Amino acid sequence: MAYLSKIELYYSHPSNFSDDEVTIENDEAHHVINVMRHVKGDNIFVTDGNGKIVDSVLIEDNDSSLKLKIVKNFSYENKFKNIYFCLAQLKNQERLEFAFEKAVELGVTNFIIFNSDRAIHKNIRIERLSKISLVAMKQSVRSFLPNIEIAPNLKNIYERYGDKILFDQNSPKTFKDKPINKEEKYYFFFGPEGGFSKTEEKLFTENDTYSLAKNRLRSETASIAAAVILHHLFY
Repeated sequence: MAYLSKIELYYSHPSNFSDDEVTIENDEAHHVINVMRHVKGDNIFVTDGNGKIVDSVLIEDNDSSLKLKIVKNFSYENKFKNIYFCLAQLKNQERLEFAFEKAVELGVTNFIIFNSDRAIHKNIRIERLSKISLVAMKQSVRSFLPNIEIAPNLKNIYERYGDKILFDQNSPKTFKDKPINKEEKYYFFFGPEGGFSKTEEKLFTENDTYSLAKNRLRSETASIAAAVILHHLFY
Protein backbone atom coordinates (compact mmCIF):
# COMPACT_ATOMS: atom_id res chain seq x y z
CA MET A 1 0.00 0.00 0.00
CA ALA A 2 1.52 3.29 -1.10
CA TYR A 3 1.27 6.28 1.25
CA LEU A 4 1.36 9.59 -0.54
CA SER A 5 3.29 12.63 0.62
CA LYS A 6 4.23 16.07 -0.67
CA ILE A 7 0.92 16.42 -2.49
CA GLU A 8 -2.04 18.77 -2.16
CA LEU A 9 -5.13 16.69 -1.42
CA TYR A 10 -8.70 17.70 -2.21
CA TYR A 11 -12.03 16.22 -1.23
CA SER A 12 -15.11 15.33 -3.22
CA HIS A 13 -18.23 13.48 -2.11
CA PRO A 14 -18.26 9.75 -3.05
CA SER A 15 -21.26 10.34 -5.32
CA ASN A 16 -19.03 12.52 -7.54
CA PHE A 17 -16.79 9.60 -8.47
CA SER A 18 -17.27 7.28 -11.45
CA ASP A 19 -14.94 4.59 -12.77
CA ASP A 20 -12.86 7.03 -14.79
CA GLU A 21 -13.89 10.56 -13.74
CA VAL A 22 -14.40 12.68 -10.64
CA THR A 23 -16.11 16.03 -10.16
CA ILE A 24 -15.06 18.67 -7.63
CA GLU A 25 -17.66 21.27 -6.69
CA ASN A 26 -18.31 24.54 -4.86
CA ASP A 27 -15.73 25.73 -2.28
CA GLU A 28 -13.29 22.95 -3.09
CA ALA A 29 -13.46 23.81 -6.79
CA HIS A 30 -12.85 27.47 -5.95
CA HIS A 31 -9.80 26.48 -3.90
CA VAL A 32 -8.36 24.39 -6.76
CA ILE A 33 -8.70 27.14 -9.39
CA ASN A 34 -8.54 30.47 -7.56
CA VAL A 35 -6.28 29.68 -4.62
CA MET A 36 -3.96 26.95 -5.86
CA ARG A 37 -4.13 28.24 -9.46
CA HIS A 38 -4.48 24.86 -11.14
CA VAL A 39 -5.15 24.82 -14.88
CA LYS A 40 -6.27 22.20 -17.39
CA GLY A 41 -3.77 19.38 -17.68
CA ASP A 42 -2.61 19.60 -14.07
CA ASN A 43 -2.46 16.47 -11.93
CA ILE A 44 -4.74 16.72 -8.90
CA PHE A 45 -5.20 14.24 -6.05
CA VAL A 46 -8.73 13.78 -4.72
CA THR A 47 -10.14 11.65 -1.90
CA ASP A 48 -13.70 10.45 -1.43
CA GLY A 49 -13.28 10.34 2.37
CA ASN A 50 -14.04 6.60 2.30
CA GLY A 51 -10.53 5.27 1.83
CA LYS A 52 -9.88 6.15 -1.80
CA ILE A 53 -7.47 8.69 -3.28
CA VAL A 54 -7.22 9.20 -7.03
CA ASP A 55 -4.53 10.79 -9.12
CA SER A 56 -6.44 12.70 -11.79
CA VAL A 57 -5.99 15.24 -14.56
CA LEU A 58 -8.09 18.40 -14.78
CA ILE A 59 -9.96 18.32 -18.09
CA GLU A 60 -12.81 20.80 -17.62
CA ASP A 61 -13.29 23.81 -15.36
CA ASN A 62 -16.45 25.85 -14.85
CA ASP A 63 -17.30 28.49 -12.25
CA SER A 64 -18.23 26.04 -9.51
CA SER A 65 -17.51 22.58 -10.91
CA LEU A 66 -14.41 20.81 -12.16
CA LYS A 67 -14.19 17.58 -14.13
CA LEU A 68 -11.09 15.39 -13.82
CA LYS A 69 -10.01 12.19 -15.55
CA ILE A 70 -8.79 9.50 -13.16
CA VAL A 71 -5.41 8.04 -14.08
CA LYS A 72 -4.59 6.06 -10.94
CA ASN A 73 -6.42 4.77 -7.87
CA PHE A 74 -5.08 4.31 -4.34
CA SER A 75 -7.11 2.39 -1.75
CA TYR A 76 -6.47 2.37 2.00
CA GLU A 77 -7.62 0.45 5.06
CA ASN A 78 -9.14 2.35 7.97
CA LYS A 79 -7.11 0.90 10.82
CA PHE A 80 -9.01 3.11 13.29
CA LYS A 81 -12.49 2.04 12.18
CA ASN A 82 -13.32 0.48 15.57
CA ILE A 83 -11.75 3.21 17.71
CA TYR A 84 -14.08 5.82 19.21
CA PHE A 85 -12.73 8.91 20.93
CA CYS A 86 -15.34 10.22 23.37
CA LEU A 87 -14.51 13.82 24.16
CA ALA A 88 -16.26 15.89 26.79
CA GLN A 89 -17.22 19.40 25.83
CA LEU A 90 -14.56 21.67 27.32
CA LYS A 91 -14.90 25.14 28.79
CA ASN A 92 -12.25 26.32 26.34
CA GLN A 93 -13.57 25.43 22.89
CA GLU A 94 -10.17 26.00 21.31
CA ARG A 95 -8.67 23.18 23.39
CA LEU A 96 -11.37 20.78 22.20
CA GLU A 97 -10.77 21.81 18.60
CA PHE A 98 -7.00 21.38 19.01
CA ALA A 99 -7.42 17.87 20.43
CA PHE A 100 -9.85 17.03 17.66
CA GLU A 101 -7.54 18.28 14.90
CA LYS A 102 -4.48 16.40 16.16
CA ALA A 103 -6.39 13.16 16.69
CA VAL A 104 -7.61 13.34 13.07
CA GLU A 105 -4.07 13.90 11.84
CA LEU A 106 -2.97 10.80 13.78
CA GLY A 107 -5.70 8.66 12.18
CA VAL A 108 -8.73 8.71 14.51
CA THR A 109 -11.94 8.61 12.45
CA ASN A 110 -14.76 8.25 15.00
CA PHE A 111 -15.59 10.96 17.51
CA ILE A 112 -18.39 11.26 20.05
CA ILE A 113 -18.74 14.65 21.71
CA PHE A 114 -20.77 14.83 24.91
CA ASN A 115 -21.66 17.17 27.76
CA SER A 116 -20.63 15.75 31.13
CA ASP A 117 -22.06 16.63 34.55
CA ARG A 118 -19.21 18.98 35.46
CA ALA A 119 -18.79 20.58 32.07
CA ILE A 120 -19.92 24.13 31.50
CA HIS A 121 -22.57 23.32 28.94
CA LYS A 122 -22.21 25.16 25.67
CA ASN A 123 -23.52 24.45 22.23
CA ILE A 124 -21.27 21.96 20.47
CA ARG A 125 -20.32 23.52 17.16
CA ILE A 126 -20.63 20.47 14.94
CA GLU A 127 -20.19 22.44 11.69
CA ARG A 128 -16.97 23.95 12.99
CA LEU A 129 -15.63 20.53 14.01
CA SER A 130 -16.61 19.11 10.61
CA LYS A 131 -14.61 21.81 8.84
CA ILE A 132 -11.62 21.20 11.11
CA SER A 133 -11.77 17.46 10.43
CA LEU A 134 -11.91 18.01 6.66
CA VAL A 135 -8.88 20.30 6.68
CA ALA A 136 -6.94 18.00 9.03
CA MET A 137 -7.70 14.97 6.84
CA LYS A 138 -6.43 16.72 3.72
CA GLN A 139 -3.35 18.25 5.34
CA SER A 140 -2.25 14.90 6.76
CA VAL A 141 -3.00 13.19 3.41
CA ARG A 142 -5.52 10.78 4.89
CA SER A 143 -8.43 9.27 3.04
CA PHE A 144 -11.09 8.83 5.74
CA LEU A 145 -13.35 11.74 6.61
CA PRO A 146 -14.09 11.40 10.35
CA ASN A 147 -17.56 10.66 11.64
CA ILE A 148 -18.71 13.05 14.40
CA GLU A 149 -21.59 12.21 16.71
CA ILE A 150 -23.17 14.17 19.54
CA ALA A 151 -24.23 12.09 22.57
CA PRO A 152 -26.57 13.45 25.28
CA ASN A 153 -24.48 12.18 28.18
CA LEU A 154 -21.76 9.78 29.29
CA LYS A 155 -24.16 6.95 30.17
CA ASN A 156 -25.53 6.90 26.63
CA ILE A 157 -22.07 6.03 25.33
CA TYR A 158 -21.05 3.68 28.11
CA GLU A 159 -24.04 1.41 27.50
CA ARG A 160 -22.95 0.69 23.93
CA TYR A 161 -21.23 -2.55 23.00
CA GLY A 162 -17.44 -2.48 23.13
CA ASP A 163 -14.47 -2.16 25.48
CA LYS A 164 -14.43 1.00 27.59
CA ILE A 165 -11.13 2.70 28.41
CA LEU A 166 -10.88 5.45 31.00
CA PHE A 167 -7.51 6.94 31.90
CA ASP A 168 -6.72 7.21 35.61
CA GLN A 169 -3.32 8.38 36.78
CA ASN A 170 -3.46 6.02 39.78
CA SER A 171 -4.47 2.87 37.93
CA PRO A 172 -2.01 -0.03 38.40
CA LYS A 173 -2.54 -1.02 34.76
CA THR A 174 -0.75 0.92 32.04
CA PHE A 175 -2.36 1.50 28.67
CA LYS A 176 0.78 0.62 26.73
CA ASP A 177 0.45 -2.95 28.08
CA LYS A 178 -3.18 -3.39 27.01
CA PRO A 179 -3.55 -5.58 23.89
CA ILE A 180 -5.61 -3.90 21.18
CA ASN A 181 -7.41 -6.02 18.59
CA LYS A 182 -8.33 -3.93 15.54
CA GLU A 183 -11.41 -6.09 14.97
CA GLU A 184 -12.86 -5.23 18.38
CA LYS A 185 -14.63 -1.98 19.27
CA TYR A 186 -13.08 0.43 21.81
CA TYR A 187 -14.42 3.57 23.43
CA PHE A 188 -11.84 5.97 24.88
CA PHE A 189 -13.19 8.49 27.38
CA PHE A 190 -11.67 11.92 27.99
CA GLY A 191 -13.34 14.01 30.67
CA PRO A 192 -13.83 17.76 31.17
CA GLU A 193 -11.51 20.12 33.06
CA GLY A 194 -13.07 19.27 36.43
CA GLY A 195 -13.13 15.53 35.85
CA PHE A 196 -16.16 13.25 35.90
CA SER A 197 -18.80 13.46 38.61
CA LYS A 198 -19.23 10.68 41.20
CA THR A 199 -22.30 9.47 39.31
CA GLU A 200 -20.32 9.25 36.08
CA GLU A 201 -17.36 7.56 37.75
CA LYS A 202 -19.65 4.79 39.05
CA LEU A 203 -20.36 3.75 35.47
CA PHE A 204 -16.79 2.54 35.08
CA THR A 205 -15.31 -0.59 36.61
CA GLU A 206 -11.76 -1.29 37.67
CA ASN A 207 -11.31 -3.24 34.45
CA ASP A 208 -12.01 -0.07 32.45
CA THR A 209 -9.22 2.07 33.91
CA TYR A 210 -5.64 2.42 32.69
CA SER A 211 -2.76 4.73 33.43
CA LEU A 212 -1.65 6.83 30.46
CA ALA A 213 1.12 8.81 32.18
CA LYS A 214 2.63 9.13 35.65
CA ASN A 215 1.69 12.79 35.83
CA ARG A 216 -1.74 14.35 35.39
CA LEU A 217 -2.61 15.36 31.85
CA ARG A 218 -5.16 17.84 30.59
CA SER A 219 -8.04 16.31 28.70
CA GLU A 220 -6.82 17.49 25.29
CA THR A 221 -3.26 16.32 26.03
CA ALA A 222 -4.48 12.88 27.13
CA SER A 223 -6.46 12.41 23.92
CA ILE A 224 -3.45 13.31 21.79
CA ALA A 225 -1.17 11.02 23.83
CA ALA A 226 -3.61 8.11 23.39
CA ALA A 227 -3.83 8.80 19.65
CA VAL A 228 -0.04 8.74 19.37
CA ILE A 229 0.15 5.35 21.13
CA LEU A 230 -2.57 3.89 18.89
CA HIS A 231 -0.89 5.28 15.79
CA HIS A 232 2.33 3.56 16.84
CA LEU A 233 0.48 0.27 17.39
CA PHE A 234 -1.31 0.34 14.05
CA TYR A 235 1.50 1.60 11.86
